[in-house]
Amino acid sequence: MPDYEVVAEGGTASWRDANWARVRPTTWRGFQPRGPWEIFVELVNTCVAVTGAGTVPVWAEPDWLVGQGVQQWTELPLWRTHRGAWAVDSSRAVAAGLACRPLSDTVSQTWAWMTGGGSAITGEGEAGRAADHGLSASRERELLKTWLQNS
Repeated sequence: MPDYEVVAEGGTASWRDANWARVRPTTWRGFQPRGPWEIFVELVNTCVAVTGAGTVPVWAEPDWLVGQGVQQWTELPLWRTHRGAWAVDSSRAVAAGLACRPLSDTVSQTWAWMTGGGSAITGEGEAGRAADHGLSASRERELLKTWLQNS
């Protein structure tokens, strides 16, 4: 089974609306065939390009990051080493006409929202955990220093 790329909600909503009359209501797996590493690299590079950050990503080995205790999904959002996290078969949805919009569209629209006054979700329960996501600046510096000294 191939790995898959998450499709933005806007893409699935327009596909669902356009196809509702001709397909039976059912559960569809809305992912585009792509390898997870390729997708993650594209996501990071697209974020750098869209934001104009001028950042140069440093790529560390996943096993090394796990060994350093980096928390998947929260300290590095969307980063998962477990193959099953992204191994979803969406062939039925693709065969029924699901098309994925470019990642750059999603990143550009998200950046426009963020720089236009949008803010992180806060509140009770899971929403209250927004501040827990991402590496602290000191933790990032520590990891980079260790990785670069040993690589």
